[in-house]
Parts: sequence; structure tokens; C-alpha cells
Amino acid sequence: MRQCSKTGCKSPAAATLTFNYRDSTVVVGPMSQRVEPHAHDLCARHAVEMTAPVGWEMMRLFPDENAVPTPEPVADPDDLLALAHAVSRPSTDPAQTESEPPEASSTTEELDKDPGRTDRSVESAHTDTASGLRRPEAMGPEGPARPLHASGGEAPGLRLVKQPRPRYRES
Repeated sequence: MRQCSKTGCKSPAAATLTFNYRDSTVVVGPMSQRVEPHAHDLCARHAVEMTAPVGWEMMRLFPDENAVPTPEPVADPDDLLALAHAVSRPSTDPAQTESEPPEASSTTEELDKDPGRTDRSVESAHTDTASGLRRPEAMGPEGPARPLHASGGEAPGLRLVKQPRPRYRES
């Protein structure tokens, strides 16, 4: 059994697609008996959804309406969203609601007691000591961020350095 020619599709083929470049026509018809060069096997879904390029004509050649491939029904996106919300809801298990939250660690309590303390590790993570540049905030009221010097001023802009083109002498 042949598979659909579309990249990533593992469905069984149900129709054959060919292009007639002379007439600018796309032809989708019943499965060919054997694999032909320049013909593509399509599953039912891709055969039904296939459209012709702009300026081309689309021809669907099936002997009767029963021969037209019918794609398998796809799950409704609303059903998938409802399932996702149901799975992500917090549990209402009584055993979990009665347990107390864990106690805060002493390290957290010590940090909370010193309001004047600044966390040096956060600031050092945002500063590149080699270049003296600070990582800017992602988006500010003035627009996208620009690199800043540790002193607070704006970093010099990037320069585009062009290499001179080699000049060839005509002989």
C-alpha cells in the first residue's frame, strides 16, 4: 500500500495528482495502478483540499461520486480545548486540599527581613564585566531595548566595516 506523497503525512494514498504544464491544469483522479514519474499519490484529505495555483485549472476525475475520496473526520478544535482545560484544572481531591503548604526556609525569611539588601547575583547576571555592557530590559516605554554601559549611558552603535573590493587590472 502506497503512502501520501505530502511531507510528514503517513496516511494511505487514495488519489493521484498530476500536472499538465501545456494546458496549465492540475488533475486529481483515482489511484494509478503503478507509481509514475511526475505523479504524486495523495491521501483522501490532501486530495480533497488540493487547490490549483493561480491561473491554473483544477480537474477532479472520478468515475462517480462514490469514488471521490472522503477524508476522515478531524476532531473539533472546541472539543480539544475543552479537554485541555479539563486536564489543566486543579485537583479537587480532599486529601490534597487539607494538607498545609510547606514552611518557608530560613534563607527566604532572612532575605525578607533586610529590605535594604539588593540581590547582587541578579545584578551580576545582567552585567557583562568584560565589555562593561548591561543587559537591558526587554521592552520599555521608548521601544525596544538597546545595550547600556554599566555607567548608565547608551553603548556606542554598531559599525559596519566594509572590506574594499579588489580592483582587477584589465590586460
